[in-house]
Amino acid sequence: MSGERVPIKTPVDKKDLELEKIKAERDAYLKKLDEAKLELERLKEERERLMVEVKRLEETNRQLSMRVESLQKEISDLKAKLEKPLEVGVKIAPKDLITGIQKSLEEADDRAKTVDRETTFIVSDLKMTLKTVLTAEKEEPRFILPVRIGEIKPEEMSTVEISIKPIPGKKAFPSK
Repeated sequence: MSGERVPIKTPVDKKDLELEKIKAERDAYLKKLDEAKLELERLKEERERLMVEVKRLEETNRQLSMRVESLQKEISDLKAKLEKPLEVGVKIAPKDLITGIQKSLEEADDRAKTVDRETTFIVSDLKMTLKTVLTAEKEEPRFILPVRIGEIKPEEMSTVEISIKPIPGKKAFPSK
């Protein structure tokens, strides 16, 4: 140890080192504080954005809830309509309607043949459009014909087109 000098640490040197260490810690804390302030500001902005989004979603939810309620009422009303039989008009089976029309045409034809005049008229074919409600009764189709105008709502009615044409009967063909 003859030529080496060992630095002697004095209490002042130790205090300087402690001061430097404290300053470094302070600087680190200040840096963390600045980062925390930035994060806090970012979180506040995010919170505001989320609050606006929550209000928008609450309004959308309110509107959708009202729409669902309206649709549920409409469904309930429609189910009630389906369960309640239509109590207006005259019910008739399609085959009975056609048979009735055919019978009336045959009677008109018979009367035309018995009239003693130079000219008579016959129905060569009949085309008619029928506004009716189609329904089923004991798994058989039925027409419900309104008795009075306005008795059945037009949107509840279907349009049925019927075309009847004469065909020669057995009497028209001579037997062999």
